[in-house]
Amino acid sequence: MSLSKIIAALALAAVAAGAPVYAQNNHDPGNLMGRYGAFAAGDVKKLERHLSTDVSYPATKADVVSAMNKEKDLSPQAKDFIDKKLTKRTYHNPTEVLKALGLTQ
Repeated sequence: MSLSKIIAALALAAVAAGAPVYAQNNHDPGNLMGRYGAFAAGDVKKLERHLSTDVSYPATKADVVSAMNKEKDLSPQAKDFIDKKLTKRTYHNPTEVLKALGLTQ
């Protein structure tokens, strides 16, 4: 088994166990080490739900950030991560937002 497969397996096991998730950039969403700090695995599930139910699309970065800042169940770290990672553009659905955040492929 290659080193990259071992690292990927360990990362998946950590995420499944509820460990913090790290995202680096839009070009490598599978990379779990990042410069923005922890984004808890539980926050990813909450974010997916909120992006699907609490944001009207198309939505700008400002629209998404504003909607997520109103959510009391997202951590301050998650809200900061969203604000720092999203680029100023229009998003057409939750998947585009998650891809821009590097949280899905």
